Amino acid sequence: MIPHCVIDAHVHLPIKPRLEPSQLLRILEGSGIGGAVILGLPSVRDMLDRLKLEHIESEYRRVKHLIYKHAYEIKEHMRPEHLYLNVIDLLTRYGELCDHEPAGENYVILAAADLRLKPEELAERLEALAYMGFRGFKIISTLFFKYLDDETVHTVFEVAEARGLPLVIHTGCDPGIWELPRYCRYGDPSR
Repeated sequence: MIPHCVIDAHVHLPIKPRLEPSQLLRILEGSGIGGAVILGLPSVRDMLDRLKLEHIESEYRRVKHLIYKHAYEIKEHMRPEHLYLNVIDLLTRYGELCDHEPAGENYVILAAADLRLKPEELAERLEALAYMGFRGFKIISTLFFKYLDDETVHTVFEVAEARGLPLVIHTGCDPGIWELPRYCRYGDPSR
């Protein structure tokens, strides 16, 4: 007997900053994809203000030997300035896909939980998104430098459970600085 599970096979689309959701749906349908879960990231560039380049460089120096040992072919893409710029690019391109109307039966749009908010504000925001018709939430704790056992993350669980909505949790690393262990740890699933 196969246990119940969720398999995540996903792609980060190379989308343009001002791509409208309807354009994205036409691209998906035109490529023969019959359905998808779509997620736009909240615009969280302000979170990067908490990072200093010297901290990123220090972490890079700490793990440089591992990069050279296990990722030598892409070592130039792992340099601190490159990782930082990747984050800016990612958050700029995907930030425009947030908070638009749900797309229909086969194209489910999840609302990304904005973990910058205080728990009470976040609960209100998630309730409003559920009322708008979003059919689930996604937690990407790395973007907000929050661990998965943070009080704010528990708020998302509570609202999802009360509403009977699915909750998707991103664990592990993300593109950019979150490929470095110091920042990747925010997605540690053991928490």
